[in-house]
Amino acid sequence: MSVISQPQVFSKYTSLAGSSEQVIPGFITSPQADQIVSNTFKVTASGTIVAHGATQTVKVALLWAAISASGVIGVPVDTFTPVASGTLIAGTSYDFVIEQEFYAGSAAQGTIVPLGLPTVFVGGVAVNVTTGLPSPLACPNISSFVQAATNNGIVVTENNLPPIAFALSIANSVSDTAETVQINQFYLSQN
Repeated sequence: MSVISQPQVFSKYTSLAGSSEQVIPGFITSPQADQIVSNTFKVTASGTIVAHGATQTVKVALLWAAISASGVIGVPVDTFTPVASGTLIAGTSYDFVIEQEFYAGSAAQGTIVPLGLPTVFVGGVAVNVTTGLPSPLACPNISSFVQAATNNGIVVTENNLPPIAFALSIANSVSDTAETVQINQFYLSQN
């Protein structure tokens, strides 16, 4: 395995309140298009959640958004339907892990596709994600990516920009509870 993105490690603890899904501050972007076009890659995230509610569950999720030459397009959306963890005990720290594999199509296809449902653990217990794969994500930086050989055989790459960004989110089951979250690792890799 080789890490192909600049990993985000050991973020500051962030407190998020409310029961709606909230994006945890911090994005990671893919490498330039030539490194992922027509290849599979995996996104891995892990971190720590400190529970605050007495009878609380959380949903952790991976989100994605396409990138254009001018930046992230729109609001990131879930790459699967988040599922609640088991009940958490107030004041206790729980680890979480999310891992999901994707395929970056050719420049002609111009999309990135999830290759299946993710693996998700909260507090060492598997969260059974069974639904919610989105449609392929159109990525303009893949469709505009061009590699061409010149007359002397040198390959010239044009419009070689990162095509996709990923973020993490959390949702509490109790609306008046704050959730404390830290990202320990967040990166893209290829085998």
